[in-house]
Amino acid sequence: MVSNENPEAVTGIKEDDDAENIHRTSPDRVEHYSKMNRPDGTGASWIEEEDNQLDEEYGSGMKISEIAKIHDRINGAIRFRLKKHGLIE
Repeated sequence: MVSNENPEAVTGIKEDDDAENIHRTSPDRVEHYSKMNRPDGTGASWIEEEDNQLDEEYGSGMKISEIAKIHDRINGAIRFRLKKHGLIE
């Protein structure tokens, strides 16, 4: 979107149309992200058990890339979650 007062200002971001129609818990999510060469866990909701496992893995000294493989997610998702848990800055 573009503001009339400042045509250079970004007021919203529109992702690709396919992504807008795929709910995070939809079976189509896996197919969509697979086409984009992303791990199957991309975009999936985090459950408490997985959060606890993530904290334990990071606390034991595992590398983020190793944790990402275990959880079938991208490194950025692991970093974001660790930040949310206050384990990294």
